[in-house]
Amino acid sequence: IQFSLANRSHIWNNTIRNSTLHGISMSTAGSVNITNNTIKDNRGFGIFFTSAQNSTVANNTIYNNSYGIVISAKEPGIIGYNHSIFSNNIYSNSRIGIKINGSSGSNRIYYNKIYNHTRNEAAGILFDNTTLVNLVYDNELITNNTYGIYINMTNNTNITNNNITTNTGTGIYLNFSQNINITLNNITSNYINGIFLANSTNNNITGNTITNH
Repeated sequence: IQFSLANRSHIWNNTIRNSTLHGISMSTAGSVNITNNTIKDNRGFGIFFTSAQNSTVANNTIYNNSYGIVISAKEPGIIGYNHSIFSNNIYSNSRIGIKINGSSGSNRIYYNKIYNHTRNEAAGILFDNTTLVNLVYDNELITNNTYGIYINMTNNTNITNNNITTNTGTGIYLNFSQNINITLNNITSNYINGIFLANSTNNNITGNTITNH
């Protein structure tokens, strides 16, 4: 399913599979609700937003794609913002569960289960080269990924009250990132580190439970 310059649509109760590219793709679109779908076995991304705004992704099962959900904004002067991603079951995609990159902000990721992303440098959630504020909070389970959350060249992201456990590498990894708030998370039994900061400054880490590393 592809949207371009299209708004105010509802995609629900579908099985979307075996696409040679992406399961659902939206370019410069907005106010699209994607709910109660099974999105699987697509060669590209399960859901791809590029320079799109104000959409909801809720109660979907997303697996066996290359990436589960990607929010990107690379067109000059256009940002991807204000997406709500909640109550999804995102697992066993070959690379990343959820990726946010470029000029993407005011996105909220919460109440999800994100697990089994372990191929090479895979991550449950990846922020890449993002400077606007994004929120990751109250996710029930971020587990059995190489990295639970990987934050690369990113500023102004809040990671709050998530359950980040038994990832095969590091629970939360910061690389060349700043102004990241990591608060009130349960970070336990990750194989290498609970939290690792590389070349990162001016970050706030407080009130977390970090055990068994």
